Amino acid sequence: MKSKIEHHLIEKTKKLVFIKIDNDLILSNHKLSTLKEVEVPVFAERLVTLATDTKGGITTIDVSSAMMYLMGIDSKFIHNDKYLKFLKTVIDSPSSFASSLAKEAYDKKSIIDSIIYSKAYIANFDIDKSITYNYALLCYQFGLSKEDEIIKNDYILESKYYFEQLVSLYDDVPLAYYYLGYIYGIKGDDEKALKSFERILNFKVEEKYILDSKKNIDILSSKTKLEKAIDLLDEDNLEDAQKILYELSLYDDVPFEVDFYMGYIERLSGNYERAIDLYENAYKKDNKNPKLMNELGICFAFIGDLEQSYEILKYAEQLDPGNIDIKCNTCVVLMNMGKLKEAREVINEAIELAPDDEIVNSCYKQLNHLESL
Repeated sequence: MKSKIEHHLIEKTKKLVFIKIDNDLILSNHKLSTLKEVEVPVFAERLVTLATDTKGGITTIDVSSAMMYLMGIDSKFIHNDKYLKFLKTVIDSPSSFASSLAKEAYDKKSIIDSIIYSKAYIANFDIDKSITYNYALLCYQFGLSKEDEIIKNDYILESKYYFEQLVSLYDDVPLAYYYLGYIYGIKGDDEKALKSFERILNFKVEEKYILDSKKNIDILSSKTKLEKAIDLLDEDNLEDAQKILYELSLYDDVPFEVDFYMGYIERLSGNYERAIDLYENAYKKDNKNPKLMNELGICFAFIGDLEQSYEILKYAEQLDPGNIDIKCNTCVVLMNMGKLKEAREVINEAIELAPDDEIVNSCYKQLNHLESL
């Protein structure tokens, strides 16, 4: 799998310089033979310290850590194969070495460097559950911290890939499911998010993860049910939609949409005062929703309070000046109030916006008729 984040890391190569290993040193240490005539990386800051380094010289650890760093940045670097051969020769435990470098970087608050060292191991050695988990988690956390949407998306996708790899290979990485739940939620896949949080409940993990997962399960279940209710409304199945919405209305922290669609069903059923009550509940949660204000305006018109209806529809127009449904409803209310001049101004605006709209033309003809009387 091609890394999603590599192109964001390339600038980190500025921390490295390249040198050639002295031939005498190669002759004295057979482990360095693979590096003959090969430029090897070292950290620039290490060269600066050599002047006062009483031990003197570049060590194999200096070279090895810089190699790991470069391989974590650029998986296609021309000498990576030789570097890898060298590392396997001089490092007894690559996983311990990579983990140590990553931890040291993390402790110094250098999250990117920690990601780079972990990435180098993952790309070049046998899979290690702990390193892979830490890498995925670091990518996720770093991605969330970024305001740039491209950077955020790339790091979260990288995290997603490796968390998914973990749960496909191991049965004992429960928190991978936890973070996948959030990642799927970010990506809009509520079904996968719900299943991921549900999987956590089968494991023994810290109580905070259980409680948070249960909270997310409730939220996602409610969201799924709400989407089902809206689909039923689109199919004109008001009865079944109302049952689902009523169930959701019994939860704590009832969302705006539940009150709105319950009000909508009552309005369609002719229960205008009940609809107003529900719409007013929704208004407390979002008082700048033009669709809600339009619905409220319609309800007040149907109970005969035309002045209140007109004031609400004027506010709805302010919120969404180009909405022809609001303009048509405003025109109808003004016609019923006998304010034909004002109605003419409104319908002319609607005609200009949507000259072929059926409802607009119906209002236009109705107004023409009233003006002709």
